[in-house]
Amino acid sequence: MKALIISDKQEIIDSLSEYLSAQNYDIIVYRWLLKALDNIEEIHPDLIFLSANEYPRHWKTLASFVQSGIGGDEVKLYLYDPDPLSDEDVQ
Repeated sequence: MKALIISDKQEIIDSLSEYLSAQNYDIIVYRWLLKALDNIEEIHPDLIFLSANEYPRHWKTLASFVQSGIGGDEVKLYLYDPDPLSDEDVQ
C-alpha cells in the first residue's frame, strides 16, 4: 500500500512517515502540491495526507481530482489543519 504525504513541513513528514511505515505503507513525499497532482495517476496512492493550511488555494483542486477516480478508485484523502475548516470548506 502507498501513502502520499504532501507537506513542506519536515516535522509533519517525519511524524506521518514514522506512523505509516509502522503500518507497512510505502511512503511518497512531495513538497509541491502541483507536482504531486501531475504524478498522482502514476503514484496511485491508497492514502493522501494534505494540509489545508499549507496549500489553501490548491487542496480543493487535488480533492476534486482524486474524487474523479484518476488516482484510483478508493483513495482516502486526509486533510489536516491546526484550525478547524470553515463550514464552506467542509462542504
